[in-house]
Amino acid sequence: LHTDVVAPVYITCVAAKQDETTVLLYTVDTCGLRIEHIRRFRKAVTAAVGVPDTHIFFGAIHGHNCPTMISDEEPTAVKTIELMEQAAVKAAQLALEDLDETTVLAAKPEFPGMNFTRHYRQVGGIRTTLNSGFRRDIPMVGHMGPNDPHMVLIKFARQSKKDIVLVNWQAHPDDARQIGFTSIAPGFVGPLRDRLEKLSGCQVAYFTGASGNQARDSFISKLAHGLPWNTYGDLMARKAFAAFGQLQPVEGSGIQVARTLLPVKINHSWDHKSAQADEIMEARAAGDKDKEMQLQKAYGFTTPAHVTGVWMRSRMEENGELELNALRIGGVAFACNTCETFSDQGLFIKNYSPYE
Repeated sequence: LHTDVVAPVYITCVAAKQDETTVLLYTVDTCGLRIEHIRRFRKAVTAAVGVPDTHIFFGAIHGHNCPTMISDEEPTAVKTIELMEQAAVKAAQLALEDLDETTVLAAKPEFPGMNFTRHYRQVGGIRTTLNSGFRRDIPMVGHMGPNDPHMVLIKFARQSKKDIVLVNWQAHPDDARQIGFTSIAPGFVGPLRDRLEKLSGCQVAYFTGASGNQARDSFISKLAHGLPWNTYGDLMARKAFAAFGQLQPVEGSGIQVARTLLPVKINHSWDHKSAQADEIMEARAAGDKDKEMQLQKAYGFTTPAHVTGVWMRSRMEENGELELNALRIGGVAFACNTCETFSDQGLFIKNYSPYE
């Protein structure tokens, strides 16, 4: 399904231990992780290093040019899942070997104008995104809903080993329009990490915030900064490094974890194109790229991922569940949920959290 690798993708694991409690926090350069894959990875990691699965947390950066991992039937996805499982185990082993006495610091710089929500309003109350429901004959009014301008920086200042910096930024690392929908790249996350590591001398991990949208190639010039993904990542790294002076020690000690399951119902009323998606996926499985693209265009699918999404969702059980996870390390809190969290939801979580 993929034509080339524009930039490498990674899996990163941060381990934290206090007394007898150890937690592993993963961030994965992938578009998304299905709950059954997360559970599979946890089981493998627990078997390898002994950390209980209740203390293992996964997050995805949600880059649309990262491997999708949304199907157990596509050969590329099956191979990716196998490799990801192996990488999760290896990353845990490396992280646990790298533990050191640590002081936690944090900062929350604000960068207004560097991010947008990906939903827009058009005249007449129409709500749209740039690739779904947009009417070119109707004027654009502005962005729909709130956005979070804050970047969160968490620094683990260690006694004798390289410091670790976690970057949390509510933006969407989507660069598919620029490099083609079948190329591999982590979006702005790659250059952000690379540049910040060079500037700071720290190890850097990126944890996605709620999915705002950087809108870097939007045709709505008045509403978008229009920066290419690599330039955007480099700029955000420089802004993050400039904010290192704001890092302050965070009070708190101990580690706590919590997990709950939320029952959900899948709405299949949107899957009216499932039969067409089946036909396209058959052409894909047969390796007939020309037929796949012809059918995709004829049936009105926007991208290969659009086809896969409809095909996958039509096979999902009506009743399912989400995992809602909370993790506290000292005075720093994380939420890791098996759903795509959007800007208003992310702000809701932050506003109701007792943690700054």
